[in-house]
Amino acid sequence: MKLLLQTDPPTMTAWLHDVVRLYYPGWKIEVEDSGQAEGRMRIVRSQSKGKVEVALTVEDRNGTIRERIMLEAGDEKNSEDVEKEVRRQIRLITYRLLARHTGKEGNPYGILTGVRPTKLVQRWLDEDLPTEQVETRLENQYAIRRDKAKLLTEIALRERPYLMDNDAASRYLSVYVGIPFCPSRCHYCSFLGATVTDYSRQVTPFMEALGREVEVFGQVTKDLGFKVQSIYVGGGTPTVLACNDLEVLLEWLNRYFVSAATREITVEAGRPDTLTAEKLRLLREAGVTRISINPQTMNDATLRAIGRSHSVEEVVRAFELARHEGLRQINMDLIVGLPGEGMKEYTNTADRILQLKPENVTVHVLAVKRGSVLAETERGVGAREQIEQVERGIEMFRNRLTGTGYEPYYLYRQRYMAANMENLGYSLPGCYCLYNILMIEERQTILGLGAGTASKFVNPGSWTLTSLYSPKNPLSYVESLSRLIRNKVDKLGALT
Repeated sequence: MKLLLQTDPPTMTAWLHDVVRLYYPGWKIEVEDSGQAEGRMRIVRSQSKGKVEVALTVEDRNGTIRERIMLEAGDEKNSEDVEKEVRRQIRLITYRLLARHTGKEGNPYGILTGVRPTKLVQRWLDEDLPTEQVETRLENQYAIRRDKAKLLTEIALRERPYLMDNDAASRYLSVYVGIPFCPSRCHYCSFLGATVTDYSRQVTPFMEALGREVEVFGQVTKDLGFKVQSIYVGGGTPTVLACNDLEVLLEWLNRYFVSAATREITVEAGRPDTLTAEKLRLLREAGVTRISINPQTMNDATLRAIGRSHSVEEVVRAFELARHEGLRQINMDLIVGLPGEGMKEYTNTADRILQLKPENVTVHVLAVKRGSVLAETERGVGAREQIEQVERGIEMFRNRLTGTGYEPYYLYRQRYMAANMENLGYSLPGCYCLYNILMIEERQTILGLGAGTASKFVNPGSWTLTSLYSPKNPLSYVESLSRLIRNKVDKLGALT
């Protein structure tokens, strides 16, 4: 199915496309008329004497609907803020018009389709807005469902004690190290990781380049007066590194970044088939405070179907081995919406995870980047039924986790998520992952080192930021290292 989306001015398409897609999942949205579209939508904006007129027309198999609305353009002295407000109102008008026209329930998060919805809540809390007013604003201005408004506010309040003020944010940063290698690639994975087939050819040059980058920024952060508050080693699967390389990496981090100010070091040990007692011992002895062992599911049939080269029992053994080696804070990632899974499989996963009692559990919703949201599965379940299964699964995990003492403490969303839900991190009290909170709320500079990383340079005066991205491909990272270092040095220096 195709929908022709035409806007005037055409720039509106960029910030209306995601709203339109909520009501036409699985449709190909066109901006040029191919003459083959089953539906058409036209949105025209005009402005005169402080007024904005919006005319909307939708024609599809549900019939035709037209609407014309006048908006206040506001004070021209604050043109940037006025434009943001006008865009919000046009998005909301479009959302509500399509809800009436299609008869669909809509998105639990309304028009707030970004990755970090709690950032908006934090801004309002900065203004001392009462909790009840925050929730009301989310519902009225963004069409967010009441339960989601309460969830966002609850999480934002839990995060508040971990967020720095302007002065502290100018003196501290966190470091993310990207190791872009995996033992194999999972079928659902959207991240471009390099499967290790020739260790010396693939990994050795990367480690040499990473060592250079770590050394440079160890000195630069010291010279500029920054202290490193948290370190997160992700990927990829960092524990795919050979023991000697893992030991070298940990030594680099301790030498160049760790100080009395460092509160947390996390290492993704996501694949249990990469873990040994020796590697786990290295992590503990190097001061790693938190690791992730990520089964995604505790059902062997699903693990085979998604290309994971390990069993449920290997997950359990890796977890128990980590405990034996003295690692006291463990996260486990799960995915709801994997092919072939329903409530029986979700319940089994919850049972097995709760038996292990990890400090953190992160519940992800499978995100499908192309086509309709889980429109087909291996068992031929229809899209509506599959979405309902995902919603029931998310609710079951929430009830089981909160019922055994876990608290939701950070949240983010992705495009094309099943049921338009959220990825939610749960934690036992006192075991929150500091890096996750800082990364999601973007209230502290994050220095990304290695491949596939994002460096976020935060201006504490306004909480605005600029981003720099490193290539995901390890070879491209090695070849562009000098440029990457130069650009990041410049951005860090501009903050002081």
